[in-house]
Amino acid sequence: MSKKALAFIVTAGQKKAISKQRALLARTVKRSEPQVSEVSEHIAEAESLCLELGSSAITQFFETVLASQSQLVAIESPCRLASDAMTVAVVVAQLEHVGLRVVFADSSASGATDVELRRVLAMALKTEKLYRQARIAIGRQANASAGGKHGGNPRYGTLPGEAETLRRIEELARKDRLGHTAIASRLNSEGIKPRNAERWQPAVIANILGVRRDAQIRAASRKTIRHDHRP
Repeated sequence: MSKKALAFIVTAGQKKAISKQRALLARTVKRSEPQVSEVSEHIAEAESLCLELGSSAITQFFETVLASQSQLVAIESPCRLASDAMTVAVVVAQLEHVGLRVVFADSSASGATDVELRRVLAMALKTEKLYRQARIAIGRQANASAGGKHGGNPRYGTLPGEAETLRRIEELARKDRLGHTAIASRLNSEGIKPRNAERWQPAVIANILGVRRDAQIRAASRKTIRHDHRP
């Protein structure tokens, strides 16, 4: 099965240098993947690679790689890809993530330094994940303290102005014995607004009464347990 490759060539405007790089990368491709039948090129100006990761030079490089539908990317050396070693590691890791193989004509490029950079990158990603999880946990604790569920909105009746509406809902349910649809209709006719919508819906009423009932059952159960274990 034939494969495609992309040769990344960096030029300072010298045609002779481009010819040498082209020949060097052609040999690198042939040595690394004999099944390659087509080699396209991406030529970049040397001075453009002094930019930070995410620059137009790097963006154009990725666009060319994806458009070429190559399976292999040949580069003369890491310093030809970017001036910063960490940038090189990130770019190579991203290329490999989308299923591409990256080879350097300079065999010393894939040494311990590259491995260490990838380890640092992996640790940074792991640290970011742990930090994000910690923030989620703190948010859930804050919501729970405010009477909410795990990571959800605070329980209805705990925010300012909701206690009176909650009493009205319970009054319509217990005293007037209205169903969820009738309660929603009555609140809408009385001009009482829900928390995050224009009109009350039966499902919202059902959820509020269900959560309220569950909380009352748990409170009664705790009271019963304390009473049963009283000496």
